[in-house]
Amino acid sequence: MLPHGVRDLMSASGDQLALYLDGGHVRICQLDSGAPVGTSHPPTAADDAEAWRKISALAGKGKPPSLTFIVPSSACLERRIEIPKKARHNAGRILELDLERATPFKLQDVLTAYVVDPAPGPKGNLSARQFILKRETVARALAAADRTGATVRRIGCVSSNGAEMLPVTFLDATAAGPRTRNGGWVRKLAVGLLLLAGLATALATWRNERALATLDRQTAEIRKQLGARDDHGNGTGSAAQDVAAVQVRKAHAVPAVVLVDEITQRLPDDTYLSELRLSGRTIELSGLSRRASDLVGTLEKSPYFGDATLTAPVTFDSNADRERFNLRLTLRQASAVSGETVEEDQ
Repeated sequence: MLPHGVRDLMSASGDQLALYLDGGHVRICQLDSGAPVGTSHPPTAADDAEAWRKISALAGKGKPPSLTFIVPSSACLERRIEIPKKARHNAGRILELDLERATPFKLQDVLTAYVVDPAPGPKGNLSARQFILKRETVARALAAADRTGATVRRIGCVSSNGAEMLPVTFLDATAAGPRTRNGGWVRKLAVGLLLLAGLATALATWRNERALATLDRQTAEIRKQLGARDDHGNGTGSAAQDVAAVQVRKAHAVPAVVLVDEITQRLPDDTYLSELRLSGRTIELSGLSRRASDLVGTLEKSPYFGDATLTAPVTFDSNADRERFNLRLTLRQASAVSGETVEEDQ
């Protein structure tokens, strides 16, 4: 069940060296039954100098070693995601695409690895553990390896007690070829998703504009009928009521794209949305924020929204270092937006 990179690490020998990396320094370590020996304390500057001296000497003899860096689990962030059982073979791509949506991290700034629990959960979904390692954690060591001519084959992770290797590998040179070839596909998929999002916004705008145009035509028709009835002195009250009803419907119509833009402008920069749902005059938001409780007052300052309420207890997500929230808003009528409410907020 272990990735082949981890299995190879457990049997490293010959021109392969395992280096324990912590705090920017490295130390050559030995493997005992698959677990690295000597990870109980961080490497020192002297350990670092000795390790690179040995690697440079091997490279100078025409035998540059293959390196495997081992980082402590404390250097990684871990999160759990449920994925459909049928998506198991695409779990890596799904987790990468979800990373920027649900966390503050950018894919180009981190290395990721994952493992999927073999047994499905109560709802039939699979639980995937994704490990996130900032590139800056290993940047210095990778640059030093490049200067010596050594090849970095893998980056593994040791458990907090140092007793075992976690079943993940962040960097596996043997898989670099296929991963690079698939990179174009991932980029095309990302572009496709952006295009779909743009089309969805355009479609929502078009539908709102079409509905407003229909209301305008209905208003014109009713006004025409009202004028004809006035000429004959009949039915004026009924026609006037029809006009008033259409005007009320038109006043209530606020384009969805305006609401999304208003929410985006109101939310603080440290807040990320994972879900936005609009149903009638109710808007439901879910996401992560530094101070989730402050969002109620922030959004109620908008002329478009009122009755902001947290619909579930705020919980702290240690992996994202933010509070997870669920919030409901009530959409104010468009007539109120152009009236006193706006003037008071200004």
